[in-house]
Amino acid sequence: MGVLSDFYYILFDCIVKFKQDKFATFLITLAVGILLGGVCWLLCNYYSRLWNVRFRVTLTHQLLCAVAAILTVIFTLTFVSLKYTKDIAYSIIASWQQQIKYDSRWNGQTFRKSYEKVKALGVEDFSRYPHPDKGGKLVPLNKSESRKTNATVYTTEAVLHFEQSHPYLALILRAQPGISIQVISADTDHYFATHPGGIYSMGNAVDLAAKYIKSGLDAQVPRVVTVSRTLIVILFLLVQAIPLGLIGLAAYRDVKVIT
Repeated sequence: MGVLSDFYYILFDCIVKFKQDKFATFLITLAVGILLGGVCWLLCNYYSRLWNVRFRVTLTHQLLCAVAAILTVIFTLTFVSLKYTKDIAYSIIASWQQQIKYDSRWNGQTFRKSYEKVKALGVEDFSRYPHPDKGGKLVPLNKSESRKTNATVYTTEAVLHFEQSHPYLALILRAQPGISIQVISADTDHYFATHPGGIYSMGNAVDLAAKYIKSGLDAQVPRVVTVSRTLIVILFLLVQAIPLGLIGLAAYRDVKVIT
């Protein structure tokens, strides 16, 4: 999923939630948007006459005016709906926390990476631990270096998973892997202290990484509303500049022809 598609997905969810949560307010906002769209259409029709009173808007220009008006309606509805961005972001992060646990492809790739990085340390005996490609399901974690490396791999890969799954939110919310690494390492140490010779579940590492990354992301969510509203205003102005610019250019060229 790209940044823009992720952004549009959030906008759509905000509008849907707005409609479901406060339908009467939604209709009022829509009515206001239509009114503003009508004003925008009138401005598009007459603003070019500020410097060329003889210019007449053609059918093509009328279509451009209609596009500007429709965009105004959409912008009005979207801008108000963005008050739900925080709720949507919390929901997305919570869903991601569950999603990563059941992402078999990601779990397999991350396990392989952990296996290879721990083996590269040269501090563990891998004689009874075959490579994942040969059916191996375990990584020896008897040394503190191995446990920290394993924790780093799972936390780093979890951050990347979130960034790839939700690139727009990832631009605003910075996932901090540091705490998760410490927590996973401590959890692994505690497990082997209480279960000598036991087998540490990598599922625990995934759960802890997702849990603490989510906690850090949750704390940053409130600023998503401000950033999203700023971005939608910038996009609105940029997109509106296209039909207005084309009409203005046509009016300018018409002045040159008359001269």
